[in-house]
Amino acid sequence: MTARPGRLVALVVAVAWLDLSPHAARAAPAEPPHAARTAPAEPPLDDRQARAEARFQQGSTAFDEGRVDEACAAFLESLTLYETAGTLLNLALCHEAQGKTASAWREFTHAAASTTDPVQRNRRDFARQHAQKLEPGLERLVVDVAPQEGSVAIAIDGEAISDARRGLPLFVDPGDHAITASAPLHKGFVVAVNVPAGPASAPVVVHVPALDAEPLPASPLPEPEKAPPPPSHRTRRDVAWVLAGAGAVGVGLGAAFGVDALVTMGSCSGPCDPRAARQAEAISLVAFGVGLASLGTAAWLNWAPGAAPPPAAGGVRVVPDVATRGAGLSVVGAWGAEE
Repeated sequence: MTARPGRLVALVVAVAWLDLSPHAARAAPAEPPHAARTAPAEPPLDDRQARAEARFQQGSTAFDEGRVDEACAAFLESLTLYETAGTLLNLALCHEAQGKTASAWREFTHAAASTTDPVQRNRRDFARQHAQKLEPGLERLVVDVAPQEGSVAIAIDGEAISDARRGLPLFVDPGDHAITASAPLHKGFVVAVNVPAGPASAPVVVHVPALDAEPLPASPLPEPEKAPPPPSHRTRRDVAWVLAGAGAVGVGLGAAFGVDALVTMGSCSGPCDPRAARQAEAISLVAFGVGLASLGTAAWLNWAPGAAPPPAAGGVRVVPDVATRGAGLSVVGAWGAEE
């Protein structure tokens, strides 16, 4: 299946000799297919053509010296820069020498189909003969795709395979190949397969299973609202002491106004106006109520669960001052140092 470069040189020389027949000379000589004998017929009209011709010449030299891999790379680059039938034939011969029989068959077939000028009949016949010689021994690969909803893209070594070609034997070069399958919102599939070189036998079959659906990304859960931090021990203690002081003041005022109301009523030996006594009595009741509520709240802040421990030292004292016609109140407090 793999041809030797020396044998190829002999075949190409024979074709070149046919091109020098009187008929070919009268009709303008056709371009011989062998890399070592000629460059592309088209003149280098621009930079791309000039670079293509330079790479063609390098490939011809490398092929004549037996550096087949280097020659194939040069011919391929030349063909990419500027395509000609002669360069395509030389690349086909090079791939045939490499053992890439399927690539060489495709290139010979393409060259024969694209050479329609009667003047180049010898080149067309040369390409057809090589393609026919290679075809019986070509290795084949079948890609069997499992049924699946939606479209699935299949590729062999990066070359897309159309739906019409799936399930049919495909000509491939001997060696390793990568088969890939992909579909939107599905996990991809990749498998490597080795196609052995040798006499043609049953095709290598690769089964592509139904692709698994890609799990949808989970929506992020909203973060729970953070509860406001509880008041610090120092804050609760300060509020408690303020309320305790206010409560003590309220109780003291209530006591003072209550005593004043009693003294006022007791000092009346005869008819007198009770309005002042009643006013003092009302103030006393309100002050007592507010004072007791403040003291209760202060006690809860100090000793309820989570409250700060009571200070090591400290307290509040209320000292009332009662006179014959009035009353006063003194508040004395002491606070321990914060630990």
